[in-house]
Amino acid sequence: MQDQPLEENQELGLPQVPVMTRRKLRRPRARVVLTFLLVFFLFYRIGDVQSQIEELAISQESVSLYDAPSDLEGFISTISESIVTIYCEGNGTGFAFDLEGLEDGYQTFIVTNHHVIEACIGDESKLSVTYGGAKNIETESMLFNWDEKNDLALLQIAADLPALVDAKYFASPGEWTMAIGNPGPGEEILYNATTFGQIVAVENKFWNYTSAVVNPGNSGGPLVNSYGQVIGVNSAHTVSGDDGIWNWAVDADVLCEKIREC
Repeated sequence: MQDQPLEENQELGLPQVPVMTRRKLRRPRARVVLTFLLVFFLFYRIGDVQSQIEELAISQESVSLYDAPSDLEGFISTISESIVTIYCEGNGTGFAFDLEGLEDGYQTFIVTNHHVIEACIGDESKLSVTYGGAKNIETESMLFNWDEKNDLALLQIAADLPALVDAKYFASPGEWTMAIGNPGPGEEILYNATTFGQIVAVENKFWNYTSAVVNPGNSGGPLVNSYGQVIGVNSAHTVSGDDGIWNWAVDADVLCEKIREC
């Protein structure tokens, strides 16, 4: 069976401040207060979500890795805070990951596939990263490193997003999995779309085969276990009458070995 990367879509396409009089909004003191409150809210929100991600595994300890999370709605909401959309002559997915070594001016490392950003190597003016799902909030971004052989890439962005963490153990057949990302039929993107399944097999602690469907545009998104930990990076699928349907993710440990020390 020939491994083929997902074919990305080539056709791409705060709470409101309470009502105040115009005169009051123009006063310098009011602007300072509003700015302070906005900054405080943003940092509180990010810190709160990061705490949720860090505590997710603890709260799920009573759940087996072979079972779905007990609060699936809350689980999806928490994980989606770490997902970004990457545009580079098409759209793909990326996710915030817990790594050290960011350069000045950047707050978060983003993991994705090499084939998602390949067309932007040498011309980063074509690269765009947004977060917030359909809100499409753009953030400054920069390619950090990549590994063409294993189809992995690392970016850094200015936005401060809650980071997902690596799974403590290699996955095993039968374990519950969720693939999350931003696939898109035509010009439409389905933000934070999820599919669920089980680990079918793990090959050489490298390829994690899953029954969770991976669609074009899912490339670079995370495959997570029921604790919210990253098993791997959704990278490819095949649909063939001869070979069958396969979806797989590069194990997150490969990223730590080839691109950045974890």
